[in-house]
Amino acid sequence: MDDTTTPSSVRRELNQKFDALSIFRRDRASALYHFCVAVEMSTYPYTADPDLVMAMGRRVLEASMRAIPGIYRNCPAVSAAPTVQFNPAAFAEAMELVEFAFCYDQIMYCFELVDRGQFEVRYDLLEQPTIFIYASGEESAADTLLRSHEKDSNIELATEADKAVIIELAHEATRELEKTILFFDPDAISYPITPALRAVARRWARVLTTARKWEFPEDLHIGNVTFGEVRKFWGALAAIACIHDTAHLIVAQANAGNRPRGSIVAVRSRDDWGETDSGHRRYRRRCSGGAALVVYVRSQGLGSERSHSAIF
Repeated sequence: MDDTTTPSSVRRELNQKFDALSIFRRDRASALYHFCVAVEMSTYPYTADPDLVMAMGRRVLEASMRAIPGIYRNCPAVSAAPTVQFNPAAFAEAMELVEFAFCYDQIMYCFELVDRGQFEVRYDLLEQPTIFIYASGEESAADTLLRSHEKDSNIELATEADKAVIIELAHEATRELEKTILFFDPDAISYPITPALRAVARRWARVLTTARKWEFPEDLHIGNVTFGEVRKFWGALAAIACIHDTAHLIVAQANAGNRPRGSIVAVRSRDDWGETDSGHRRYRRRCSGGAALVVYVRSQGLGSERSHSAIF
């Protein structure tokens, strides 16, 4: 950069570097799939440190806010694409996307606050940083208040009894999964959703939904669905994702880094996703359009929280 550098040119150059990432040269289905794998492998499931879990979940959430629109904007949709399979090269590109997108989001969000008048920005020609400051003391105080509401204690309502139920459900799922898990590839597993496992998922979904603080009324309409249906949808998918991750931790012997990457993201048809909860089926029927990406952030399992990804 030289003496012609301005905040606008910094913003433009960052956008260009983001759009030039290698993952964006792949087709959309492959990019989405490998991004989800990278999100899963970027976190450490069920750590005992809730602050670390919160930080990891927030990191992948903020990366997703730039990465997913970037994939849809830059990657071509292939109408007759074959079934996506794990590709180590694409995975490396997706990991690069996660890391870049997280840092990119921090800077671009500051630029967006400048656009809204909450931040001011200048470029220091001597030291060469781009500097953001609050436009006023009132803006700083308002932001501090908003951040205080993001604490775990303001989101999580799980009682000790709820956590005990979740741990027991995880044990039940483990006992059932240990009977049925198969490796169909050196880096991928499969398992059937048996009636017993489906029953565990339904109970797990109910506990997850009731243990979460929901501030909107259930009859609030969001398009053609209600918020109550969204809650059930979230609970059902979060329960399936917890079971899916449990299966991978079993074969990895609880070492998160050894989880099979080729199956870490649950990829199923819409019909397959509809077997857990009636609210999920209603939600699925009302949502039209093509395939969708779901990234769950902060679903509870084994007494702590983490993020999950799935494609359906």
